Amino acid sequence: MTLKKALQIFGLEDLSGVTKDDLKNIYKKLARTKHPDSSGGNVDDFIELQKAFNTLIKYVHHFNENNRDLASLTKEEILEKYFEDTRILQKKIDDFQSRFNEQSQIMDEIKEKVENLISDFEARKRKLRADLEREIAKLEHKYSKSIFKKILFFLPKMTEEEFWETYKERVNKYSRKHLELDADFLKEMLSVYGDGLNKINQSIKVITKED
Repeated sequence: MTLKKALQIFGLEDLSGVTKDDLKNIYKKLARTKHPDSSGGNVDDFIELQKAFNTLIKYVHHFNENNRDLASLTKEEILEKYFEDTRILQKKIDDFQSRFNEQSQIMDEIKEKVENLISDFEARKRKLRADLEREIAKLEHKYSKSIFKKILFFLPKMTEEEFWETYKERVNKYSRKHLELDADFLKEMLSVYGDGLNKINQSIKVITKED
């Protein structure tokens, strides 16, 4: 919306001596009649009022700091203000790009750590499975009804009941280890993501403070 149109909606000739509080007070008065819930008000007029308010607030902020409106500025002053605003905007763009690059680097670090965690987790699972299979193989060998076990009394013997009891014990032990492994993996993953998100959050806070 143009400055001229916004001034017309607010019933002002210019912004000389007008403060943000003045604009807010005028806006509140006009909103009472233009709001869709008010008698005679409608959505289009209310939206237009909001646009006019936002336009005037920007002009008051940029050009009325010294009680001077846009019309009172010379061409050179307007150009100087334009170039100043452009420099400020470019600095913000550069800062944003820098922060964005930092955050991209953080995300790459998180990705690498997660990939390493997954690889390590898979390796530990394979080892756990191999340990279980060795334990079961030993147990089955001990239980097997070989001819030597039948003949030689001094070889260890195991009943079927003892076998299945021991078998369940071994399986349950490794099941608990597997659950512990899952829990540790989840904690490590949350830690990696948490650290990364905290770094990104701190970066965003820095940008907010600078703005």
